[in-house]
Amino acid sequence: MCTPSDIAELFDSVGLALVPVGEPVRPLVKGVLTGKTNAPAEGPPARAAAMTATTYEAVVTAAEECDVILATGLLPAAAGTRTAAERLGLPYVFVAYFPAYLPSPHHPPFERSGRPFPPGVTDNRVLWDLDTETMNVLFGTGLNTHRASIGLPPVSHFRDYVLTDRPRLAADPVLSPWQEPADLDVVQTSA
Repeated sequence: MCTPSDIAELFDSVGLALVPVGEPVRPLVKGVLTGKTNAPAEGPPARAAAMTATTYEAVVTAAEECDVILATGLLPAAAGTRTAAERLGLPYVFVAYFPAYLPSPHHPPFERSGRPFPPGVTDNRVLWDLDTETMNVLFGTGLNTHRASIGLPPVSHFRDYVLTDRPRLAADPVLSPWQEPADLDVVQTSA
């Protein structure tokens, strides 16, 4: 299990081996949600690029004996995970834990810090298209810089690369159903 070190005690309590990755994520996420971040001044693109690279390094080392690589969580980290899977020639699966994390015409995306949606835009497909552009701006350059440094070609659509066209949704189908029709071929498991 590759995860930020601030979650280590959770895995220790159930006997799972942990490979710590990067900085603790709880303070960053809490700051983004509250708008009171103590994040370094370099900004989201630089932090995302660092998260992609450090996750790649941890996963590519830890996954040498694996048959498949599963990613969840923050998308820049998942981008590093998918790149590690690609480098190792292993299948990659992305898992979301709630439907709103995945693009759908049935719900809007979450607004990204510092990148609000234009006033008056309410069409979910338009909002998801804007979210794709935002992700490419915030995260795509860092991912592609890292990929170039290890000899891999660039990715044109960050979100599509990370989520794939067949992500898993690990959520109770009664409490959090995936609504059809949708643009992704989501495989809903249970929680």
